[in-house]
Amino acid sequence: MCVLLYLSLLRTKNIKPIPISLPNGCHVFAKYSGTVIFNHKFYLIDVLYVPQLSFILVSTSKLSLNLNCNLIFSSNNCVIQDNQTKERIDIVSVKAGLYAFESSFFRNTATHTIAPSFNCTVKDINLWHYTMGHLSDERLNVLRTKYSYIPAEKPHVCDVCLRAKQKKLPFALSRSHNANMFELLHMDIWGPCSVISMHSFRYFLTIVDDFSRFTWVISLHTKSEVRNHIVNFIAYIENQFKTTVKIIRTDNGAEFAMKKFFSSKGIVHQTTCVETPEQNGIVERKHQHILNVTRALFFQANLPPLFWNFFVQHVVFLINCTLTPLLHNIAPYEKLNGRPYDLSSLRVFGHLCYSSTLTAHRKKLDDRSVHGIFLGLSSNTKGYIFLNLKNHSIEVSRNIIFYENHFPYNLNKDSCVNSNNLSLPVPHNYDSRCDITFQNNCHPHETMGTAQIDVDMDPNQNGATLDDTQIDDLNIPLKRSNRQRKAPTYLAYFQTDLTITNSVSTKYPINNFVSYKSLSPAFKCTILSMSSHSEPHKLQNMLAGNKLCKRS
Repeated sequence: MCVLLYLSLLRTKNIKPIPISLPNGCHVFAKYSGTVIFNHKFYLIDVLYVPQLSFILVSTSKLSLNLNCNLIFSSNNCVIQDNQTKERIDIVSVKAGLYAFESSFFRNTATHTIAPSFNCTVKDINLWHYTMGHLSDERLNVLRTKYSYIPAEKPHVCDVCLRAKQKKLPFALSRSHNANMFELLHMDIWGPCSVISMHSFRYFLTIVDDFSRFTWVISLHTKSEVRNHIVNFIAYIENQFKTTVKIIRTDNGAEFAMKKFFSSKGIVHQTTCVETPEQNGIVERKHQHILNVTRALFFQANLPPLFWNFFVQHVVFLINCTLTPLLHNIAPYEKLNGRPYDLSSLRVFGHLCYSSTLTAHRKKLDDRSVHGIFLGLSSNTKGYIFLNLKNHSIEVSRNIIFYENHFPYNLNKDSCVNSNNLSLPVPHNYDSRCDITFQNNCHPHETMGTAQIDVDMDPNQNGATLDDTQIDDLNIPLKRSNRQRKAPTYLAYFQTDLTITNSVSTKYPINNFVSYKSLSPAFKCTILSMSSHSEPHKLQNMLAGNKLCKRS
C-alpha cells in the first residue's frame, strides 16, 4: 500500500542505518524511525524515514500486526476491519495498480512534511520505565496496549529495581526420599520457651529420620548440651539398629559445629544457607505440627505451663503412632520397628487418674490410692507417668484407674464434669517461676521418640517430691521467725556499736584504732547519733518515736 502525501513522524529516534534497495537499482539508508498517527484508530509504529522516497509505503503485514485488523482484498478495493469489534476502519481504493489511501482518511492528522532536523522530544522505553516508577516489564507491556506512543522495546537491566525489589527466589517442591533408614537425619533446636519447665528445660532438640519420618525429641537446659546428645544418639543408632548415619542436615547454629566428630564417623554435615530455614523444611514443619497438637492438649487439660515438656514428649509419641499419607498411610513407628503400635494403651492426656499406693508406705487405715493427673507413657518402663496430687511428685505406676472424662484443672467447665461427679481433688497452684531441680542421671534416647524423664522413676520408690515451701502461694502469709538474732561469732572480739562503752571482754576495743579528738563537737555529736539511733522501717514507728531530726 502507499500514501500519496507525507505525514508527521512523531517520537523519532536514531537507529543503526538500514539499507533499502529501490526499484531503479539505487540503495538508500534509513537512519531514523518513529510513529505515524493517521487518526485516533489508525497509527503505525517503527516507521522508517527515507527522504528519497516520494511515497509512504505501508506494509500489509505490519499494518495487520500493529492494528490487530483484517485486510479483505478485492479487485477494486481493500477493506480494513477491526479484528475484535468487526468495525470497518476504512476502504482503500485501487489507483494505478496500487491500493492508495485517500486524503480524507487523515482528517485528524497534520499534513505537513517533517523537517530532517528532528527537534522533537523522544522518550525511549527506559525513560518510560523511570517515569512510571520503575514499572515491571509485564506492566509496561500491558500499558503499551492502551498508549500506542510507548515503544515496543524491552528495558535494559535496571540496577535500581534489583536493589529495591529483589525477593527470595521460589523453592521447588522437593521430591527426594531416601531408600534406607538413617541415611539422612534432619536436626533443629526449638526454643527458648518463655516458661521454664518443671525440670528447668527451655529448649528441645528435634531429630527426624528422612526415611521413616520417625521423630525423637530431647529436652535441653541449654544449647551447649546438644553436642553430647548428638554423640549419644549416634551411638544409640549404631547399637540398636546396627547401621550408621550417612548425612546430618542442620542450620548454621554453632551448637552443631562438630567437624572432627562427623569426620571420624564419616558423616556428611549439610548446612542451610543463612536465613533460609526452608532448606531444612522437614524438621521446621515438624516443629509446627508438634506445637499445634501441644496447644490443643494444653487447652484441653488446662495444666500449668511448666508441664510443657510432658506435653511435647507425649505429642511426639502420638505423631509417631499416627498414619501419615507421606508413607502411604503407614505410621512412622511401624516404618521404623516393622510392626504397628497397639493404640489400646493410649489415654487422654491430663485427665484424672487414681494410682494404688505402695504397701511399704501405708498403714492399715491409710488410703489405698492417690489421685493424680495422667502425663503420658514411660519410655523404658511398662507404666504410666502421673502427677501425684497429694505430695506433688512425678511417679510411674501400672496400677492406675483412669477417668478420661474428668480434668482436675478444668473443674470450672461444665463440659468436663459428668452428672455422677467424683470427689475431685483441688488442684495445686503450681507456679512456673519456681526453680525446681530434679535428679538427672538418664540418657534421653529411647525407641518411643520421647526424651526420658529426668526423675529416677522407680515404681518401687517414691517419686521426686516438690517441697511445698518452694511454691509461691499468695493466699498464705509469709512466716516470720521469732528467734532472737545474734551477732556473728567472728565479731565476738570486736566492738560494733560506738555507743557501747568498752568492757573487759572486748579484746580489740575500737577506741584503740579510731579517735574523735580532732573532730569538732557538732560533727562528733552527729557521728555518735548515727550509731545510737536506729533507723525506723515504718512511718508509724518514726512518728511514734518522734525521732525526726532537723538538719542545720
